[in-house]
Amino acid sequence: MLRPLLLQQKSRSCLGYQLRSYAIMNRAKKQAGITDIIQPKGSTTNSSTPRPHNVVKYEKVQDHSLSHRNSYPTKKRTFNSLQEHRPSDSSKPSRQPANRSRYRHPLDTMPHDFEGALKSYDKWAPTPLKVVERSTATEGVNRWAYTTTATTPPPPPPPSASAPSPPPAKNRLYDRLARMSQDKAAGMNERLIKPIKEFTQPDNPHMIKVAVIGAPNAGKSTLVNKLIGEEVSIVSPKSHTTRERILAILSQDNYQVVFLDTPGIISPKAKENMNRSITTSSWRSLDEADHVLIMMDSKYITTKESQMVQDFMMERLSTLSIPATLLFNKMDVTGTDELASLQQIGDKIKSLYPHIRNELYISALEEDGIEDVKKILFDAAKPQPWIYPPEQTVEISDLKRVEELIRVQFFKRLHRYIPYMLKQENVAWTELPNGTLKIEQNVYVERDSQHKIVVGANGMVINRVVEEARADISKAFKRNIQLFIQVKTRKTLH
Repeated sequence: MLRPLLLQQKSRSCLGYQLRSYAIMNRAKKQAGITDIIQPKGSTTNSSTPRPHNVVKYEKVQDHSLSHRNSYPTKKRTFNSLQEHRPSDSSKPSRQPANRSRYRHPLDTMPHDFEGALKSYDKWAPTPLKVVERSTATEGVNRWAYTTTATTPPPPPPPSASAPSPPPAKNRLYDRLARMSQDKAAGMNERLIKPIKEFTQPDNPHMIKVAVIGAPNAGKSTLVNKLIGEEVSIVSPKSHTTRERILAILSQDNYQVVFLDTPGIISPKAKENMNRSITTSSWRSLDEADHVLIMMDSKYITTKESQMVQDFMMERLSTLSIPATLLFNKMDVTGTDELASLQQIGDKIKSLYPHIRNELYISALEEDGIEDVKKILFDAAKPQPWIYPPEQTVEISDLKRVEELIRVQFFKRLHRYIPYMLKQENVAWTELPNGTLKIEQNVYVERDSQHKIVVGANGMVINRVVEEARADISKAFKRNIQLFIQVKTRKTLH
């Protein structure tokens, strides 16, 4: 910014020194009697000084770009150069002033009949292809020059009977939209429980419905899975993993046992912070049960919270008269040292509910005492026809089972309240041509901070969830599964 000012000031000072030197020389010539006075270059001439006869004239070219807007003619301007004509050098080409015109707007170059041209324009007409070819120039010419020619696409070759024609090329966006249109969410067949199929009853069939109740995280779902022989109810180290009643079926010989796996019983003081369905499903299952399995966690049976649950459970059972079996679970952790104290607690429970007929000390995780439980239930079964076919092990909709198998993976990897706040939504349930089932699920969290925890560092948590859940779903459905899970934040309006 300062450099032009400095250059301008320098040029002015040089001109001043030049004029002063010429004035001194002219004064010396006058004193010596010399009449040849030198005029400095760039100095102004008087009006009386005659103009030189060889003057170069420049004319500004008239601009006709706006002639249809302004009908007045443009005045011709003449500029006279005050520089003296110098002898031209024949070896150097003479430089002529460039003929430059003003900028012309594209609208100014359009025809006057604009509406007619617009009507004749066909926007759906095929655009000719522009092929860029390399120039085949000889030596001395730029070999890297490229020429652009407009050509039409070549006609397609005739179809051959021997070789099949390749599939037409499609746009990637159109392909993705086509696949998205084919992917549909789960329908009513996947959301509802399938109807019971007709089957042949065994000889002398026996059937019994058993409700499994107990404190949270006492091992109820683990016991049911070990009795059935497969994972029909999800299990995790956290309490209240089972949120709804799960119906599992054990069919062996001519006996069929229908288990009603219920959520853990909650004391009245903790009901305010829990879902209503969790607190009531355990007691609603007793309305249709023929036998009750009362599960006790022998590891935490002496704690204050466990005592509150026991008192509340015995108070509700006192109004019923359903035959029951008392089970002390997790004996592999407790050991035989506390067996005497457990027997005292068992006697107290029997006094409060006299319909308890059997008492067992088992370990569901180690499958210790499982056969004894089966024998007690088979003996309590009554002669009546089966309800479910022998190959069915669980009564739950396909979509609900998928959501449960996904949810248990989050329970195994997330902590505190986060796994309880997750909500799932099915996006796609598609049968692929190769027989694979494609499932897409959205998992919603409430805040962005929870989103980062659920996804994990570099997607570590969500990737493990997808991997483990896909294996469990494929094992449950006995087919190949493609599982996609996307975590999103669902913000509620306050």
